[in-house]
Amino acid sequence: MLKKIKDFMKALLGVLLWLLMLSAIPGCINFNLKSNSVYYAQHTPHEKGTEPVLMMLIDNLGDIYTPDDLKTIGYDFDGKPAILTYDKNGKQLGYLSTFNLDGTRGYRFINKNLGFEFNNKFKLLSAFDSDRGYKDLDIKNFNEQDIKKDIYKSVQPLIDAQYAPWINLQWLFDIVYHDRFN
Repeated sequence: MLKKIKDFMKALLGVLLWLLMLSAIPGCINFNLKSNSVYYAQHTPHEKGTEPVLMMLIDNLGDIYTPDDLKTIGYDFDGKPAILTYDKNGKQLGYLSTFNLDGTRGYRFINKNLGFEFNNKFKLLSAFDSDRGYKDLDIKNFNEQDIKKDIYKSVQPLIDAQYAPWINLQWLFDIVYHDRFN
C-alpha cells in the first residue's frame, strides 16, 4: 500500500512538473523574441521604407541589451523609453522615442534643432524646428533616406552591441511581425 502511494505521488509530481514546464514555455519564447528583436529585425523580410531595426530598437528598449559604457548613447526609461544621443564631449544632441499620433504609435527623432515624426511603419510624416517652438517645416525640403541614415548613424553603437540569440527563433519572429513590417 505504501509503495502504491509513493508511485502515485511520483506520477502526480511528474505531471505537475510537466504542466509547470509547459506554462513557462510561452514566457521564455516571448522573452527570447523581445530581447533578441533587434537581431531578428536585421534579418527579417520587410517592405521598402519600413525600418524594423529602428522600430524594435525603441519598442523593446527595456528588454534588449543596453550597455552603459557607450559614450554617445544614453537611455531614458521615465515615461516613454528614449535613446538619448550625445556628441563626443557629452553634450546631448537629441533622442529617438515613440509618441502617439491619434491613438496610433509613431516615432520621433530629434537631432540638434530639427525634429521628425514617423508613422508606425517608420515613414516620415512631419518635420519641425524644435528651437522655434516646434514650428512645422515642409517635409518636401528633406530627404527621408538621409534622415534615416542620420538616425542609424546616431544609434549604430547600440545596434552593434546586440548579439545573436542562443536559440534562434527567427522563423517565429518573421511570422509574428510579418504584417507589421509589410
